[in-house]
Amino acid sequence: MKILNILHLIIVTDGKVDAIGIEECDRRVQNYGLKYKYVSNYIIGGEGDESIGCPFLRGCVGATYIILDYEKKIKHFSVSLEDFASLINIDSINTWNDFKSKYQNLFYAIRAKCLGRKADIDLKNKLNNLRNRITVVASEKNDFNEKFKILYDMADGKLRDVNQRIVA
Repeated sequence: MKILNILHLIIVTDGKVDAIGIEECDRRVQNYGLKYKYVSNYIIGGEGDESIGCPFLRGCVGATYIILDYEKKIKHFSVSLEDFASLINIDSINTWNDFKSKYQNLFYAIRAKCLGRKADIDLKNKLNNLRNRITVVASEKNDFNEKFKILYDMADGKLRDVNQRIVA
């Protein structure tokens, strides 16, 4: 398999695909060895969703914009190298303060990795290991549990429907 490095992929769509279409695109991106430096995903109008672009944003820096009309462009989602680094280094997060400081990064990286996919067993295991490593004082336990549940739900396939809203 030859890896094809593409500097900037720009996707413009007004549509959507189902979960099977996302899986097929994920498979093809993997099989063809496609790698991107940056992906810009533009969703035109109110009928489209992130399903078209999500297979291309896995492990890649990028942003998704929603364009409702000529005057209104909304940055819907973005993911950075720092976000992916936090996920790669998840096993080094050992304290509540580490977790709090990396939570937003983990959220964006896990969202990009899991959007439109079934449960990621390996990621769920890493998250469970993280939960077991962190000791939280009683007064902050609810905050930790809420944040952890959001990350875990994404890893558990709760974003299979790309229109499911999970916020950080």
